[in-house]
Amino acid sequence: MSRRLAGKRVLVTGAASGIGRATALAMAAEGARIAVHGRDAAKAEPVVEEIRAQGGEAFGVGAELTDYPAAETMCADALRRLGGIDIAVNNAGVFAEGRICDVSLAEWERNFAVHVTAPMLITRCVVPAMIEQGKGGSLLYLGSTSSTEPHAEWVAYTASKHAVIGLMRAAAADYGRYGIRSNAIAPSWVDTRMAQRYFEEAASRTGEDFDVLYREGMGVGVLNTTVPPEAVAEMAVYLASDAGRHITGQTLSICGGSVMR
Repeated sequence: MSRRLAGKRVLVTGAASGIGRATALAMAAEGARIAVHGRDAAKAEPVVEEIRAQGGEAFGVGAELTDYPAAETMCADALRRLGGIDIAVNNAGVFAEGRICDVSLAEWERNFAVHVTAPMLITRCVVPAMIEQGKGGSLLYLGSTSSTEPHAEWVAYTASKHAVIGLMRAAAADYGRYGIRSNAIAPSWVDTRMAQRYFEEAASRTGEDFDVLYREGMGVGVLNTTVPPEAVAEMAVYLASDAGRHITGQTLSICGGSVMR
């Protein structure tokens, strides 16, 4: 078994389920020690126990990321308990539908808070430690195919996912001189509870069959494939590992070919 992240210290936000959970498990399996973030530490505990049951090292940290002081405190706590930081995965995400003229200001602000402001604060927390360590580091951000392609009636999500790519590129430009790499992963629909809730609501609203909607919605791209969370986690491991040491400032899509560029 490979140990591509042996000894690395990692913070993963939004790691209680979905892509974050898969990423925490994958990085732990590669030898990393993981700070597993949830909205509160109790929500992270099942993933912590999963990692420990597989022989890995992990602990939970909690914060509502729209509470900026709490997000900063959580990051500082994770950094202290890890004894440093090598990899930060800004994965936490939310979703809101609505056109420009329809979306509420609260939903607009919530999407930007979780997708842009909280990752900026976490980046600001971990970068000084990475610089002081003198060994570089890896910053990862979760974008979306909506980071480059507009989607009708998803203005808050689309705009904030565009913005996080700008944050990622700024971090790459600012801190590359210290060996700190910054990249984004941009999945299409991924088979998570968030996706299931979206299609459940769509089925309820339209009267269409959930199974049909989900199957058609999740079969993305020219490969007509359903993307599992583990596929995104595998890309995160690659980018954070030594194999990705020459990659920075990039957005890599995992989308079955639904976006080609």
